[in-house]
Amino acid sequence: MKKLLLAAVGLFVCGCAVENSSDVSQDRIKTSYGAVYSAETKDITFSATFTFGTTYLQLDGNSSVAVDGLTMQAKRTIINSLYYQRVVPADTETEYQKKYELSYVNNDGQTYENSLTLPPELILEPVPASVPVSQPLVIEWTTGEPVQNMRVAAWLRYVDEDSIKAFSVESTMENDSSGSLTFSADKLAAIYPHDPTLEVCVIDERDDPVAPEAGGSISISSCTAPVVLTLEQ
Repeated sequence: MKKLLLAAVGLFVCGCAVENSSDVSQDRIKTSYGAVYSAETKDITFSATFTFGTTYLQLDGNSSVAVDGLTMQAKRTIINSLYYQRVVPADTETEYQKKYELSYVNNDGQTYENSLTLPPELILEPVPASVPVSQPLVIEWTTGEPVQNMRVAAWLRYVDEDSIKAFSVESTMENDSSGSLTFSADKLAAIYPHDPTLEVCVIDERDDPVAPEAGGSISISSCTAPVVLTLEQ
């Protein structure tokens, strides 16, 4: 979700071109997949984006993309970029831990399949509802098993003059089952007097999916339920 929005920001001024996938060489289509689990909704949002250079592609002809056999639906953003999405419930431990299968079929009849599992779910130490801006905010987290070669990131988002702004901190974990992230007092002071929303995610990124010659990427995240904080001087 967040990664898609951030990627779109740079294209806001010029907009985005969209073409049919059947109009381009199939081996030059780049595939980008995403999966984000939300502890708030207990859902996994799967996404897929297909591009030819800087052009977004709409799957047509015999092309399709699915997760566990469920067809992903085309979505357009306000800047005319195009991606595919499917929301799958994961409100049980079995659904959270299972292996999901992403399948893309191109117009040459070639099938590209990728299996993915969600990262270990994050558990946060209690965060006070009221946070003084005169001292750093330390976010402590644990997982049920070690986090290997992934990132843990935290965001403080707030609304300022009708736009959403954010500060983030992150760290890379090699083989850890606990850790902490710190927002400095300077960052908190820059947000005050707004009340920010805290969200923390563990992120597994890969750049070697089963894909056409153009390559692609996969980003898999598990995110905590958002918590609204009150900043105090």
